Amino acid sequence: MSNENKSANKEDFSQVMDFAAQENYAEAAKKIDEMEKKEKVNPALAVEQYPNGAFEAENQELSEYDEKQGIDVFYNLDEKEIIPALYLFQKRTIFKRNIIYSIILGIMFVFYLTAVITDPKYTIGIFLLGVSGVVMGFIWYLPYRHRRSTAAAIAAVKEEFKISFYEDCMIVGEDDSRYKVSYAGEKVNGIEQNDKFILTVGKERLFVVPKRCINEQQTEEIRNLLINSLHENYSDERAAN
Repeated sequence: MSNENKSANKEDFSQVMDFAAQENYAEAAKKIDEMEKKEKVNPALAVEQYPNGAFEAENQELSEYDEKQGIDVFYNLDEKEIIPALYLFQKRTIFKRNIIYSIILGIMFVFYLTAVITDPKYTIGIFLLGVSGVVMGFIWYLPYRHRRSTAAAIAAVKEEFKISFYEDCMIVGEDDSRYKVSYAGEKVNGIEQNDKFILTVGKERLFVVPKRCINEQQTEEIRNLLINSLHENYSDERAAN
């Protein structure tokens, strides 16, 4: 892929990330659809590499890791791995607020339903009854569509991506496109499931590393590194998965 195309991809995915951060899933999904049509979807960018100044590092700082011993992982992703990871990410970032909104809208729905039953000619009540029901449905439909659209777009591209684990950070990408995610500088959480490692950075970024792409020794090394580096921010969900 040319540097020009990479730049275009990053700009597009940056817009997707902005829409997602604002919980504007309709626009995020629309943007992903546009990218699919232009055949510019990059799985690593779509799931993970959302450009953000807080995550970018100078080449000089990154070069010091060339001499350090890290755990290099090359991997790709499919829909069956992406959808559960996105669901877990949304569950931890937006579902609590969605539940609160749903309760409020549910109360409104019951209130106007009762009013309309009492007075079938209550036009405003009928309108607000419909609005509360539709909005409540969209609150849960849009995250669902976002998961499906994003997963389908990512899985459409069969390409390997790289992530390197170090004691104090992760280095994502290769060559000029790589960047550093510090465990200390960002709110990094690690989750281990039976088939993958999931890492979240704040409420903005998600990494999914399938275990099918690594051997047993690497799995053990990554597990120990995350336990020692993330401490209470690492959780083992293998038994519950």
